[in-house]
Amino acid sequence: MRGTEDLRKVVAAARMAIHQTPQPERLGQVLSAVMARLARRPGSMAKIEKAWTSALPRHLESGCRLLGLEDGVLWIKVRDPSYKYELGLQSELLLKAIRAQPGCSRVKGIRLVLQDE
Repeated sequence: MRGTEDLRKVVAAARMAIHQTPQPERLGQVLSAVMARLARRPGSMAKIEKAWTSALPRHLESGCRLLGLEDGVLWIKVRDPSYKYELGLQSELLLKAIRAQPGCSRVKGIRLVLQDE
């Protein structure tokens, strides 16, 4: 009888685990949440893009591209290691210039990634 009682406990625990498993979210709900999050700061990315463009030295424009902002970090894709090195040397000055612009204070850092990474 002891084995049957243990089996019942295991089955009951498994049933409880199945009912506690979260259901998958519908794509429409996920997209709505993402769009709402993006809409909270209309035009703020445009301000950051403008600040990046004005802070970036002209000779480096062709070798990099702004990817976006995530958790306060500005992600920049660079064409090759030489651009990454040069931008890395100037990143503190660039960050300071960007943060000085109105609406750009949430930029906390710059992350450089190679095009092939």
